[in-house]
Amino acid sequence: MINKAITRTLLLAAALGISALPAYADQPIEAVDWDNLPAETRENLAPMEKRWDKLKPHQQHKLLRRAQ
Repeated sequence: MINKAITRTLLLAAALGISALPAYADQPIEAVDWDNLPAETRENLAPMEKRWDKLKPHQQHKLLRRAQ
């Protein structure tokens, strides 16, 4: 009896969690202006400066996460 209740609760929680993923994934990511980056971040990403504006926004954000 208790196992059924726990199983139902876990299945419901999983279904709700999975249903929220598409909404999270559809959020647009905006490009980041090089000049708006903090000086330390620009210094860390200096090799990318000339190519920065050509990168897709999700690539910019990925590099920013790694640079911090």
